[in-house]
Amino acid sequence: MVKELNQIFELSTRIATAEDELFFEQLFCSTREFFYELQLPQEIILNVLKQQYSMQQSAYKAEAPMAVTYWLGVAGQAAGKLLLNTTTSEILIMDLAFVKSLRGKGYGSAVLNAVKKHAAQAGLKVRLSVDKNNNRARQLYLRHGFVVAASSDSHDSMLWWAVQ
Repeated sequence: MVKELNQIFELSTRIATAEDELFFEQLFCSTREFFYELQLPQEIILNVLKQQYSMQQSAYKAEAPMAVTYWLGVAGQAAGKLLLNTTTSEILIMDLAFVKSLRGKGYGSAVLNAVKKHAAQAGLKVRLSVDKNNNRARQLYLRHGFVVAASSDSHDSMLWWAVQ
């Protein structure tokens, strides 16, 4: 799957390293735009977001210790993150995010197409969860054939599977 992504849009991928952690934390903070709309001091917002990021990473490790994190780059520059957990029945997209300036430019679609192609070849479903307030991401997943399989107050669990 990594080779397929490397041939698209100048999009490059590699297994993430410890050196990528600061970029991933900054990326996480950039995707929580609603926090910046709160009339709070920037320092408080950043502290809360850093704590949330730390808790999220701990939860991911506990839930899926074998998950693989990919650094995504465009033209050699850090551009995003992809976290996948593959089991015998599915690929779980645990995290997919791009820097703000690259959102809406087709990179998310390229990643989803590569994951779906890999899943179809392996006979696996693809599952993900999306915040109900993240309309852009939700619409992207719907365009890619994902369907809502379950809902909570805050998130939709979505599934995709190849037609057999």
